Amino acid sequence: MDYFSQDLGQLWSGKRIRDSYGQGVHFSEGNLPFTVAEITANSKSVLEIGSSFGQCYRFLLSQGVNLADRYTGTDISEEGVQLCEELYPQSTWVQGNFLDVSLGRTFDYVIERNAIHHMPSPVQCVQKAVGLGDHAVMIYMRVRTRYETLSDVNKGYFISRSDDGQEKGRYFYNLVNIYELVDTILAMERIEEIRIGLTPHDTAITLPDAGVPPDAVAPEEELYYCKCLVLKGDAPQTRISVSPVHLKPFVLEGLKRPASLTRYLSVRSKLLKRARTARRASL
Repeated sequence: MDYFSQDLGQLWSGKRIRDSYGQGVHFSEGNLPFTVAEITANSKSVLEIGSSFGQCYRFLLSQGVNLADRYTGTDISEEGVQLCEELYPQSTWVQGNFLDVSLGRTFDYVIERNAIHHMPSPVQCVQKAVGLGDHAVMIYMRVRTRYETLSDVNKGYFISRSDDGQEKGRYFYNLVNIYELVDTILAMERIEEIRIGLTPHDTAITLPDAGVPPDAVAPEEELYYCKCLVLKGDAPQTRISVSPVHLKPFVLEGLKRPASLTRYLSVRSKLLKRARTARRASL
């Protein structure tokens, strides 16, 4: 099927999407590239990619932070953008496919959570997202460690259903190769630090409306949910750190599955080596 032949603005609208994404996704301070205290004390601008039904904005308001015209959100959902415009008219809301949206400026902070891994060309989307951030960029997505990046709605997909349960379209079940992700960011300008947090991720495989590519469940493949914070600056060397998002359950799972822990340590070693190699290449 051709993803772009669908009505994408409606694909991400409707009660099922509102319930799953508008109410089921919650934000905390740890999801942001800044602290509440920082954003309260400064006058910096914020862009959210995949603003959906305004969950992140509502969280900030619940913390006493009203960014008003310092906040811009963009999403493909017609209903989501319309709702945000009605509830939060003091901010800017832009509807459209992220790669096609022209924002005309950069922002101090960029927030993205669980959006790019549903978009076509996810690595290109990451590149655009990082380029739009002047200070810090937070990205969340599914990553893989063995096979190349998968972004093919005919091979890996989620089914979007209408309110009466009928299939109305499909969107991407992307798996981004973690090394391609990091190499893409390292090749960009002013990358001072990349902080990567990893959590083993196989929950999507069990969802009834997910079409999962066979190699996603291959025994040698390892899937992670990746939290990636990119800090901009002019340091001569890019630093990379890699750690589990939640250490205790990660270690306990590793004790149950030693091969998984071994693969994680190998992934970590390879990613740290990439920062050293990138610096040598730039000298």
